[in-house]
Order: sequence, then C-alpha cells, then structure tokens
Amino acid sequence: MMRKHQYTFALIFAFFVMPAFCQDRSGTLKFPAILDLSNDVSKNFEYFKKEAGHMEFLEDKFYPIGWSKDGKFAYFVEPADEACGCYFGTFVIQDLKTDKILWQYRHVGDEMGLVADEAVAISEERKQLWASKNAEFRTKLKQHGIQVAEAFSYQTGSLKTDTDEITFSVDLTRTDANPVIGFPYNLVRMVGKARSVNKGEKVIFEEKLEGDDTLYGIEGAIDAQIFGYMISPFEQRAAVILVEVIRGYEGPPHTTRTSVVGVSLTSGFKK
Repeated sequence: MMRKHQYTFALIFAFFVMPAFCQDRSGTLKFPAILDLSNDVSKNFEYFKKEAGHMEFLEDKFYPIGWSKDGKFAYFVEPADEACGCYFGTFVIQDLKTDKILWQYRHVGDEMGLVADEAVAISEERKQLWASKNAEFRTKLKQHGIQVAEAFSYQTGSLKTDTDEITFSVDLTRTDANPVIGFPYNLVRMVGKARSVNKGEKVIFEEKLEGDDTLYGIEGAIDAQIFGYMISPFEQRAAVILVEVIRGYEGPPHTTRTSVVGVSLTSGFKK
C-alpha cells in the first residue's frame, strides 16, 4: 500500500487543483470540468507567433474523468473543429500501463450550417450527447473499475518526492526538407523520456513516421511538448499530458491534439 506521505510535491512552475465532476444523487454522470491548457499552449508554442502567416491555434479541449486502482484512466476530449462546422467528442478509457485504448466512443456531429451562436449550438449538442450516452459511459467506467474523481491536481515542472526527482521531456526528429510556406519541419520521430535523479532514465513512448511520405509527418504533427502530469490517487503512476501541434489543412491556423502517456514512477528506469 502506498504510504500517504510517499509524495511531497515541490513544483518548479505551477500547481493547481481543478474540480472534476461526480455522480449526482440519481447516479447520472455530470459533464467533467475542463483541464484548461490555453495558457500553456500560448507559452510553450510561443515561437509560432514569429512564423509567416501565423494565426491563433484552434485548440482541442481535455476533460479528465477518473482512475482505477489497476492503472486505468478515463477522459473526454473535444477535438478542434478546423473546417467542418461540427461538434466532435471522444470518451476514452486508457490503460496507463501499456497506453492501450481499452474503449472509446467517438461522436461526430453534423454540420451546423448557419447558426446564431455557435457556442450555444455546441453546448446544446454536448448536453444531448452526454444525456444519450450517459448510461453507457457509466457502465464502461464500472466495467473497468474506474472511480470518478472529485478533483485533479495538474502539475508542471519537475516531480519531486521525498527521495527523488523526475522530469519528463520529448525528443523530436524532423525532416531535412525546407519548410513549406513558413511551416516548421514535419516530425518523423518523437521519443518521450522520464529521467529520475536516482534511478536513471527510461523511454515512455516512441512514435515514428510510417512509410516515406514526409509531407504530413506523423499524422500532421509539426511540434510536440509534454505540458504536465496528474498523479493517480491509488498508485505511484502518472498520466503525462502530451500536446502536439497539427499542421492546418491549408496552413495556419494550426490545431492542437492532446493525449495521455502513462508512466510508472518507480519501475523501468535504467542508469
């Protein structure tokens, strides 16, 4: 059993606790609170502002939901709408031991057409989705032993414990071709790493370009950074937040894509 005083977090950059959501008395799942990464996107990808034709990013939205006692994590993502005029939402249950997606539901809405207020239209479609799929979402969470969290602590910078310090980073490899209309080089390889002061280093994920077509790189990614992490209340395990910049279909504005990488804080390190 993990001791309550196992972790003492001394964070270099930021720390905040965000409310999540819980079941109401009827057992219905309330819609989760957003993990707002907007300020981090602006700060971490600031150099894009110097690129020709830069426009503000079209950002996706990330909503953490809950944890299981055996390494599973649930969250909801709303991908950015680049040109469809549609509402998108994906409910994900992920195994943080293997990063395998155990279950997901993807919603792709119809084109909204001309609406008086797009934000209101999206809000209404979100409510309809959550109401229509609520029972299924609850069932899947129960099947995977996931407990809905009442709050999440999102943290950035080094993770310090009583006896160690762990940092997360990502190494990027780009094409050697010249940028096209001001774009940075496309990514052809991403390697995420965790470094422990006492235990050494380990690779936490690796993605490579499939085939030789470097026009769009790894699914359109032109940059990527690890923003921060959340710690499981049940295990010595982190859900690390990776944010990629995805090249716009016809150039800027680019979109962001948020994903999760599971990391054991005690095993797999090598000196």
